[in-house]
Amino acid sequence: MKDGILFAVILAYSCICSAEDSCSVGRLEKIKCSVSESAAALFGLGKTRTVTRGAKPEIVVKGTQIFVNNRAIAIGQSLEKWAKLLPGTPICSTELLRQSCVWDKLGVDILAEDSLVISVTVFFNIEPWGPFATELPDGTPIAPLVDARPKHAFPGYFELDGYGIDPQTEFWEIRARINPRRNLHCDIGGNCGSTAILLTSGVKIYLDLYRTTSPRGKLATVVIGR
Repeated sequence: MKDGILFAVILAYSCICSAEDSCSVGRLEKIKCSVSESAAALFGLGKTRTVTRGAKPEIVVKGTQIFVNNRAIAIGQSLEKWAKLLPGTPICSTELLRQSCVWDKLGVDILAEDSLVISVTVFFNIEPWGPFATELPDGTPIAPLVDARPKHAFPGYFELDGYGIDPQTEFWEIRARINPRRNLHCDIGGNCGSTAILLTSGVKIYLDLYRTTSPRGKLATVVIGR
């Protein structure tokens, strides 16, 4: 509850920032965006971190576009085109209509229907697997569920609206630094565990937190898809 109150106060005092951290308040021209940072520091959340660019691969979301290693790509394009932009060989399922391809070392899972990509999942912190029930109430055994997720978290550079995100980035930092027009927010009860913002018509960016609903939570995954 405390985190939710602090986050609400920070949102109330946030200024409108661009990717370069400048903002416009009334008639003032391009001053450094410090309101969100100051409010965060005042209430014990500190300043937003800066993630240094350079790690590979790069996935950058800018406006309505997605870039992988500086090449523009989009949801709805072919799985083959996406695969050519990512290093390494994925492990792909054998389903004909819906296919999943996992890059174990990159922490990336791409889902396609009829060979066209419908979602891309980037794993920043991988949730523990299980435990799951092993039998039904009547004693009938249940086949063990297979963990088809990547074995490793994303090692590269991920950027949203000019703000670099890594496994240590917290939700409130993303909210403070990305384009405010995306209207990233928690639900009315202060639950930030699963949120979504619009990328383009029919495509959203889903942010799921790692084992928490607090604005201080770190990301489990970012999913870009329909």
